[in-house]
Amino acid sequence: MVDRPAPGAPLLTLLVGGTRSSFELVRSLLTEIEEVSYEVDWLIDYAAALAAVESGKHHVVLVDDEVGDRNGVEFVADATARQCDAPMVVLLSTASHDAAVGAVKAGAVDSLVKREIDAVRLDRILRHALERQQLVSSLNREKALLDALLENLPDAIYFKDTDSRFIRLSNALAGAFGLNDSAEAIGKTDGDFFTQEHALAAFEDERSLVNGERTVVVKEEKETWTDGRVTWALTSKLPLRDRDGKIVGTFGVSRNITEKKLAEVALREAKEAAEAASKAKSEFVANMSHEIRTPMNAIIGMTELVLDSDLTDSQREFLTMARDSAESLLGIINDILDFSKIEAGKLGLQPEPCELRAVLTDALRSLAVRTGREELELLCDIAPDVPAGVLADPGRLRQVVVNLVGNAIKFTSQGEVALRVEVVADRGELIDLRFSVRDTGIGIPADKLAVIFEAFEQAESSMARRAKGTGLGLSISSRLIEMMGGRLEAESAEGVGSTFYFTIPLARAPVDANQQFHPAIEDLKVLVVDDNANNRRILHEMLAGRGMEPVSVGSAEAAIAELAAACDIGHPFDAMVTDDNMPETDGITLVEQIRAGDEPCRAIAVFILSSGGTRRNAERARKAGVAGQFVKPTNPDELAAAIIAAVGEYDTESANSGSEALPPLYGAGLEVLVVDDSPSNQRLASALLEKNGHRAVVVDNGNDAVATVLDGEYDIALMGVQIPGLDGLAATAAIRAGEAERGRRRVPIVAMTAHAMKGDRERCLAAGMDEYVAKPIRPDTLFAAMAAAIAAAAHRPEPGDAVAVPVDSTV
Repeated sequence: MVDRPAPGAPLLTLLVGGTRSSFELVRSLLTEIEEVSYEVDWLIDYAAALAAVESGKHHVVLVDDEVGDRNGVEFVADATARQCDAPMVVLLSTASHDAAVGAVKAGAVDSLVKREIDAVRLDRILRHALERQQLVSSLNREKALLDALLENLPDAIYFKDTDSRFIRLSNALAGAFGLNDSAEAIGKTDGDFFTQEHALAAFEDERSLVNGERTVVVKEEKETWTDGRVTWALTSKLPLRDRDGKIVGTFGVSRNITEKKLAEVALREAKEAAEAASKAKSEFVANMSHEIRTPMNAIIGMTELVLDSDLTDSQREFLTMARDSAESLLGIINDILDFSKIEAGKLGLQPEPCELRAVLTDALRSLAVRTGREELELLCDIAPDVPAGVLADPGRLRQVVVNLVGNAIKFTSQGEVALRVEVVADRGELIDLRFSVRDTGIGIPADKLAVIFEAFEQAESSMARRAKGTGLGLSISSRLIEMMGGRLEAESAEGVGSTFYFTIPLARAPVDANQQFHPAIEDLKVLVVDDNANNRRILHEMLAGRGMEPVSVGSAEAAIAELAAACDIGHPFDAMVTDDNMPETDGITLVEQIRAGDEPCRAIAVFILSSGGTRRNAERARKAGVAGQFVKPTNPDELAAAIIAAVGEYDTESANSGSEALPPLYGAGLEVLVVDDSPSNQRLASALLEKNGHRAVVVDNGNDAVATVLDGEYDIALMGVQIPGLDGLAATAAIRAGEAERGRRRVPIVAMTAHAMKGDRERCLAAGMDEYVAKPIRPDTLFAAMAAAIAAAAHRPEPGDAVAVPVDSTV
């Protein structure tokens, strides 16, 4: 099609047929038009004229009703058949309605009677023809675009009238309907193809658009077909408007998302299956943990009870081996349990204010007791500027330290294993602490350093046999450190030793009042005796940091000389802290030599530090007047408290008396209710309690526990969780409800359970219990929990007590 001429360019016009006089007339009339410049060509040959029109050169074509010996309307029909785009106007010899209609039917845009031609009319007719033809061409082009969409797009496209009948639809939708031609759907509705369920929902959506209630509908639709198929579509529907803006129907596009929905369903089902499997795994691990810990509790507990009795050397050796093997098995169980928690994403941190030195020294002291090797020094070196209180998860931090130090102990036969904690960055409330564990052991080959942090990996098979572990300890520690915000790294040299280290950010936390330094400790003069330079430095810093005046020496001979020199100048030492395991002269021999000396040196309070987790030669130390024996590494607060208690009250008479005062652990004579269905656990708990001066009453189910507590007078109850009748949680809740109803004193309840999964402690406390102890039960842990529960109860108001409520003056 020839486009409309540019402004100022002539409008090319072709006259086909007629006579020269008619050509001259047309050209003359068009020359009179001032607004538009016309350029007129004339062809009388039919074929030549048809070729010219087909070429598309001219903007408009005038066709005389006589073209040579042929009819002008016939020429229009032929040109139209050849898809000639130029608008054609037929010049009629006479005014005839039939002739005018015939011309238009043949393809002309208009007709004009020759004898009525004038310049204005001819110009108007030609311009109108050109504009109309351009409008028709534009509509045809838009129709072709729409046809291309409807015929080729894979999405379902449809137009409907106000009654939701199809007026046009795409080939893709026609194919989905099972139609060969989209025209077959005209006049039909969704009800002809879909079930009433879907058809009615679609109709309601379209009615809301037609009525103007909604401007657009976008939704995922479940399509149910009459043949039983189910598909899903993402549908967008809008109102269909005419040129005046009146709503005359609706139109929409639906994209098939069945595969996507099926994938989502499959993903959801897989997720649910994975969650179910994870839940089943967690329940299995929890149940297995309970089933294993329950007999382990009896094995370890009963063995420790027997070890405290009179035994032959061989009996003690065999029982110690049995206890150590049980402890090893328990460590493996704990590793597997923690690893399964990590893999399931259910192991989390529970930060709380804690005294860092106490956490670390207690952890190392438990390892020293387990190690039992005097030739190995276990050091806890905490820099003086490390804050006393931090916000951390003490249990998980202790676990990391125990794993790292425990590994170092396994591969270090002699020398030392040192835990060092120092500040690497102080950011006010937040500090970065670097923890390092250094040993003098066998070291790790360089090519194995990269894999030792992976699960079930150990440096060498020979090491695995020596370590007798799962290979999970370092992997678990690495994951825990990552959760704390750090990264576990290692350096090592074969035959020299290894250092494992990590840095984590911790917030400062206030220290409890009972952890502050006692005024009486300041300016005390203390002699430190140890042949290990690192241990000597650590003790020196520890005592100096608490306001004392320590003096350090490296041998017994130097100690005697220092004591004598101090006495000679009239400023004797107040106390002495000495290592037990020193070359030539050990700690107790040193004390004996001092006691045999002259006043006032012989009256000094002496404290002995033992390596290997044992207080050896206890009877000999007692006779020598040793004020106290401590296992390395020593808790600085405990040592300071012991020095305070001894200084000023210690004299020669008491030193030589051989008496030894043993303070009660947590009080005696408590009435304790034990709730457990395992006979071995009942016997163990009763034996532990009775051995420490308490009285135990045993019940084996939750129902009896509730009745016994509410009808009796007990100082505390030890409650199992997985017990017959009411379980421990339900029994505790019933006890708390009964206490409130009867106005009875709240009895402290300690959970004593083999459940050790994440959330078990929280569930116990939420049920109304006061403390939580996981099996296997350690006597120290159990009695500490009992003491904490009783202490908390002592500060809790009794029923009926008046409670002062502060008044808000702003109200």
